[in-house]
Amino acid sequence: MAEKAGQFSKSVVTQLGKGMIVESQNGKILSFTRVALGDGLIEDGEDIEKLTSIKKEKLSCPIRSFVDKGNGQFALQFEVSNAALEKGFWHREIGVMAKIGAGAEQLYAYSYAGTAASFLYDKTTPIQERIVKIDVVVGNTENLTVVIDSSIIHPTMAEVDARLTEHNESPNAHQDIREAITAHRTAAELDHPEKSVRKKHLHPDTYESPALTGTPTVPTAGKGTNNGQIASTAFVSQAIAALVNSAPGALDTLQELAQALGNDANFAATITNALANKVSKSGDTITGKIVFSNSDEVKKSIFPSHYYHNVFADNNRRTFVHAYSEVNPPQYQTSYEIRISVGNGRFKPFLFDNDGLHTDLKGNADTASNAEKLGGQPLAWIVDQINAAKTGIVAGNLAENGWIKFANGLIVQWGTGAASTAEEAQTITLPIAFPGKCLCVHVSSKLSAGVNADAWYQIISQSATKLVVMKQQSVPGNTDPVAPVFFAIGI
Repeated sequence: MAEKAGQFSKSVVTQLGKGMIVESQNGKILSFTRVALGDGLIEDGEDIEKLTSIKKEKLSCPIRSFVDKGNGQFALQFEVSNAALEKGFWHREIGVMAKIGAGAEQLYAYSYAGTAASFLYDKTTPIQERIVKIDVVVGNTENLTVVIDSSIIHPTMAEVDARLTEHNESPNAHQDIREAITAHRTAAELDHPEKSVRKKHLHPDTYESPALTGTPTVPTAGKGTNNGQIASTAFVSQAIAALVNSAPGALDTLQELAQALGNDANFAATITNALANKVSKSGDTITGKIVFSNSDEVKKSIFPSHYYHNVFADNNRRTFVHAYSEVNPPQYQTSYEIRISVGNGRFKPFLFDNDGLHTDLKGNADTASNAEKLGGQPLAWIVDQINAAKTGIVAGNLAENGWIKFANGLIVQWGTGAASTAEEAQTITLPIAFPGKCLCVHVSSKLSAGVNADAWYQIISQSATKLVVMKQQSVPGNTDPVAPVFFAIGI
């Protein structure tokens, strides 16, 4: 096993590599082409020098740079990236690939990590690109070339610092810049690129209260800018246009606005005081007299014509409310209705038409100046007739089982019960229930045609709604049918 140098053993030149060294010393070109990485295993006792390729190649890395260290030593640098790696592997092998002239690529040198190998993840777990350096023995470098893919070269910070130091220490560095500076300093007239001159480069006389001539320009500030920036004429025009804000031509200057306000410096107070003397549409108290003109328009504005009435006046200062919209009555009949609210969203109408007022009579007719007669009769006669009518029949039902009710509340009822052939009690329901009570009852018998039975009925009990009667007969066992007849008085 080769001697260890860090994670990997020192590179061992294979027999194929030694053969390539011999051929290069005999004048043939030795070219290092790439570096192969793998995860193969070296068996115990296996001779690395006899390998012709790495055991199990997983990734090919391009060479990015080389250094000739002298004394037959050569250092190669290559980059390790998993950007295109589909499957991760244990990085155990490093193989330096080379060829003679246009011959086939062969394993030149080999390095092995064994159990110290690290795992290289696939592209789904990106890693930072690593730069790896490996030293190889080449014999001499006279016939040696290295194949480098310049598209993947990324210099390290150490390399960049070294190159910058070398450049800055060179007496010929920036020769063109040195010449340009000298020409600038000695020029009679300077021409600076826009915005390349700063205040610190100028003498105070050039920027403190300069007397500008011609048409100097400044950047136009954005709308609403309020700072120490210089205002261009475009910015001022923009601000004035925003103030005017498309006002009509007659009101787009302060003078025109002042004239429109009557040149009143206290315009707001004047309007407030004037409004205070107006009647509010939400309701107000009128303390003085209101005088309306006699024009039709004023009349219609007080009583709109679509309500089918109007107000007129004659020379005697009498006012008329017409149930029509014109001064002269139309050819058709009209009416006038006054509605008052009686609550609960309902109203009561009072209708005036050709027949007079349609409503219930209310008030004290005895004291009314026009209430001495009604229908051609004195009111006293009408009252007497009403009192006399209070003793008459006010309701009834003149059926076989019927009743009548008088104005004073007295009720008389009559009827016939069911015919019975035996001595027994019977309940009779009255045609109507007495509101108060039954005062008295008379009951008798009703015989069927051709029946001469000696039988009669007696009252057992009575109430406001029914009677209970009992049939009795002088001849025991008589089965002739006999019905009860009743006459009841109550209130």
